[in-house]
Amino acid sequence: MRHVAMAEAHVWTRGSDLEEPRPRAKRDVVEELRRTRIVGCLRMRAHTARARLLAMDATRAALDAGLEAFEATLDSPHAVDVLQRIAESHPHVLLGAGTANDVRRVSTIEWKGLQFATSPTRAKETSTWMAQEEEHVLFVPGVATPTEARTAWCEDGATMLKVYPTRRETMQALRDVMPEAVLMASGGMQVEDVTEMIGADAHVVVLGSALFDLDDVASGNTRRIQERVRSAVRLAEEAGRKVAERNARRAELWEGIETRDSCAAG
Repeated sequence: MRHVAMAEAHVWTRGSDLEEPRPRAKRDVVEELRRTRIVGCLRMRAHTARARLLAMDATRAALDAGLEAFEATLDSPHAVDVLQRIAESHPHVLLGAGTANDVRRVSTIEWKGLQFATSPTRAKETSTWMAQEEEHVLFVPGVATPTEARTAWCEDGATMLKVYPTRRETMQALRDVMPEAVLMASGGMQVEDVTEMIGADAHVVVLGSALFDLDDVASGNTRRIQERVRSAVRLAEEAGRKVAERNARRAELWEGIETRDSCAAG
């Protein structure tokens, strides 16, 4: 039996536990993801209670090291439980569900406390369900080609696209045909790839095993997880500053020139 759909996603402001939650619009989630730039993605394999505790330890360690956005994949054991517990203990963190491409699974979980969901594919059925039932949760569909990107952005109304799998050439091709699209890079990247991806105009970079190495999670080596998180955050901040400077120069060059609407261009 499905949980009752929540009316709105919430965020708790920093400070007292007595503060009331306030609604967070999807556009605000997009902007906060763009600001944080890094999403840590945890995929779990084991079904044991110990594995759940180790996943919680790894996640909390990453958040304490400066990670501000986190997702757990829905094909993982304990994913929903971990997300809900983190929502309670770290209410200021952006939380999402990954691998949200199966509408049957998506429609049976509790979305309270979660702000976004990502899919490796367009997942039109899931996108439609989310818009109807969990309208305040940002859904980020996966695309791999300019055609898929245009369909998801122009026809499905997506406000962020997950480029999966990500390569620099793919990012640049999508940027050429969809300059206004907000892009999330995901799939097989290491911490050192953050600079290149953001430099290729990825607004957000998802890091999975690059942060949450399965051996480190299983052995409780939270120190290494924190080291990787700090490195990723630092690289993202540095790359973000360079991109901002580059975009400012571009804006000066293009001042007064009308930009095209990719959806209207055909």
